[in-house]
Amino acid sequence: MAPPPSLAVVVLALAAWAGTATAMRGMFLPFVTATATMLAPLSAVLIASGGLWLTTALAVLAAATLAGIAAWANERALQQALETAREQAARAAEAEVQLEQARNRAAAVERASQEKTRFVASVSHDLRQPIHAVGLFVAALREQQHAPQAQALIERLERAIRGLDDLFDRLLDIGRLDSGRVTPNLSPFQVAPLMQTLESRFAALAEQRSLRFRVRVVGQHAVRSDPALLTEVLMNLLSNAFRYTHRGGILLAARPRGDRVLFQIWDTGEGIDAQHQATIFDEFVQLDSTSPDRRKGMGLGLAIVRRLCDALGCEISLRSVRGRGSVFEVAVPATVEAPAQTRFPGAPSDMSALGGTLVLVVDDDVDILIGMKAVLTHWDCFVLLARGIDEALRDIEASERFPDLLITDHQLGDGVTSADVVAAVQQAVPLRLPVLVISGEASAELEQSVRARGWAFLHKPVNPARLGEALSAMLAR
Repeated sequence: MAPPPSLAVVVLALAAWAGTATAMRGMFLPFVTATATMLAPLSAVLIASGGLWLTTALAVLAAATLAGIAAWANERALQQALETAREQAARAAEAEVQLEQARNRAAAVERASQEKTRFVASVSHDLRQPIHAVGLFVAALREQQHAPQAQALIERLERAIRGLDDLFDRLLDIGRLDSGRVTPNLSPFQVAPLMQTLESRFAALAEQRSLRFRVRVVGQHAVRSDPALLTEVLMNLLSNAFRYTHRGGILLAARPRGDRVLFQIWDTGEGIDAQHQATIFDEFVQLDSTSPDRRKGMGLGLAIVRRLCDALGCEISLRSVRGRGSVFEVAVPATVEAPAQTRFPGAPSDMSALGGTLVLVVDDDVDILIGMKAVLTHWDCFVLLARGIDEALRDIEASERFPDLLITDHQLGDGVTSADVVAAVQQAVPLRLPVLVISGEASAELEQSVRARGWAFLHKPVNPARLGEALSAMLAR
């Protein structure tokens, strides 16, 4: 007997339902399974009827089978996609944790760097004050006549103080460079005057060490850089070369190299092993040495050189052979601009220009006042000494002439600063005074603030050479 038409309608409806489930991308796989379970007995009845019903049943079974397979495949793909999404979410969460850990480590390093800078600033301020006074006294002693043995002791004492001065300067430089507070003041200048300054600066040391020191400039060239910072780079490299060379000589050369001028410092010193050349520019790296100069410092010189070169946009490189010597090369951008006359740090100052100058010195440390007077009077200056604003004003009123220069400490106690001193003195003096502020604070902000007012600035301890250079430059303005 043929099945009623209603049965065929039910079968077709179930097949359409299965197709709809397939179209839903397998979201109803359990329903498809149930539908297939109902289709199986109904399809068996249709098959038994033969004829058109047989064809219909086979078509329905095929459609249901395909629907089931598609639904299973879609469900499997969905599960795989969900599993992949869960894995990606887990990896993203892990990456976020690692990123947060990296941020925490960076913050800890930054805090440690800031604490180191504050510690160095605090300690150096307390130590610079007495060392500044001692340096002035030793400089004054050196200019007097003494027995040979006493003169030798004074020279040794002066070298020891110079070593402390260098150490403070290096610690201060590292702090400024690490904090990113060094901003190069780029300008064009000729290479030859810079080389002449360096030659005069190290000629006496070469003679003292019985070393040959030659300076060679190939052609007339100009560079665009910061004269003070580039001078510091080359002086550090030359000091390093003299420290580790005790036979032979040192060559300072400048030659064109494409769009740059290549500064080279050659030495016949001990040389550096290949395995140490990659770390020689790191902080606190000291190599074993047989150098006669035992002031080995803290291993900061080349670390400062690398940081300064990075700030200037210069390239620095090293070639060295153990037992034969080394060559450091600094590539500085060349320029075709016509540079103005430039004065370089370390250039000899004409102290005779200070003769007859009346200098007002304000400092709350009596030892520093006495040391300053000893140095300045040796340069044929007249000196007024004051421990504060009131004494300074009394000195000006009692003097037969107004001072030509003002030297003042920055911190004078009771909250009085150099700005207060200058303001009070300028009210008593009709002309604008050149001002030199001296401070034991390792603060780049303070230095920038002072220079922004048009005043000169020096960090304690101040050796006579730097003091004379600063005063000569002030008078020349």
